Amino acid sequence: MPSSLCMRLVLVALLLLASGPGRAEPPCPKPPALLDPPPLAAAIVRALREANRLRIVALGSSSTEGTGASRPEHAWPARLEAILDARFPKDEVEVVNRGKGGETAAQNLARLEADVIRLAPDLVIWQVGTNDALQGLEPELVAARVREGIRRLRALGIEVILMDSQWLPDPGRDERVERMSAVLAGVAVEEGVAIFPRHELMEAWVETGALPPEALIGPDGLHMTDESYRCVAERLSDLFPATLAAEEATPADQQE
Repeated sequence: MPSSLCMRLVLVALLLLASGPGRAEPPCPKPPALLDPPPLAAAIVRALREANRLRIVALGSSSTEGTGASRPEHAWPARLEAILDARFPKDEVEVVNRGKGGETAAQNLARLEADVIRLAPDLVIWQVGTNDALQGLEPELVAARVREGIRRLRALGIEVILMDSQWLPDPGRDERVERMSAVLAGVAVEEGVAIFPRHELMEAWVETGALPPEALIGPDGLHMTDESYRCVAERLSDLFPATLAAEEATPADQQE
């Protein structure tokens, strides 16, 4: 077995055991109505089939960087990489974390070339909107910047998933991020990209009692926890093909 593959399998095993010896992590709740079938599946299958590799760049602010996590490998980008490594063991899957705490959409956009495009990713997961909302920035101005970023990426053949704001336990602040999330959902529809409805997902977990607020947001009332990062990564993985087998096998009687 190649040494690089051995190292990847070791890292996956360590991450899965990170919660403690003998402790299996339970599956995270999956509200059935929130996630649509993945519009990016074909592009992901193509990248894996043609090059046996998939490079994802996670762009965003503190909840991409991993603020609130007990260690870097508990942030959602590392968690997602571990899930996809296990799902596609014969392929090279890389999730590069380019989150920077405190940034707005404009600041993300300013480093798009240096921190994202130069890495030649197949996919960018852009977590955006929380800091813009909390700073009172005009949603339509934020939307314009996000549109610009999406168009620059897609012009280069890079797929995009937008991830909206996290749910917050403070009603006043949560109202602001919820409004921003609605605007971002509209941008995703207009631009034809996938939206990962993080705010709606976390809110559903709380409202249904599936996960308590303290499991999702840490003591500072803003940043996510190991548990919410893990659950966000699990539900993000729903946007990727479950397997390549169905895509690769074409019955003879269906061939042209």
